[in-house]
Amino acid sequence: NTLAFLGISSITIPEGVTTIEDYAFAQNNHLRSASIPGTVTSLGSLFIDCPDLARVYYRGTTISAPGVEAFAPELWESSMHLIVSKGMKNKIDEDMLWYYFPVITEEVNGDVDANGTADVSDVNDDINTLLGKGDAVNAVGADVNHDGITDISDVSQLINIILNK
Repeated sequence: NTLAFLGISSITIPEGVTTIEDYAFAQNNHLRSASIPGTVTSLGSLFIDCPDLARVYYRGTTISAPGVEAFAPELWESSMHLIVSKGMKNKIDEDMLWYYFPVITEEVNGDVDANGTADVSDVNDDINTLLGKGDAVNAVGADVNHDGITDISDVSQLINIILNK
């Protein structure tokens, strides 16, 4: 698996992608966090055998069910955290694989560490990610503006979010 070989710990699927095929990120022993944009309408069994996957962002405004083995077997043996777009948590029911995530929350803009609020600790996490010293689980959340790159504009946007509360 190329991704596992490269040691990629975080992945953000770009906006505009509509389909993610089966096994797209399978067997990646390094992957810690992933972001799936709202443009994705077809999800295969994409994260099979990714033992370190801890956080998945699903930014869709409709629920697209992933393949039946999308997160197997880790989902059943972990504390994987699913973060969905605002208003989407109540749309997930027991007929969807998303339902079986041990932790499901709605995304709070600027909440890098996914603890439910954007605060100074998120600024620290964002800066550490920018410097390459951050926790890989927080890497997707550190991309505050969701452009696929963590840079100083994410830190600036996060500070503005906190100051405008």
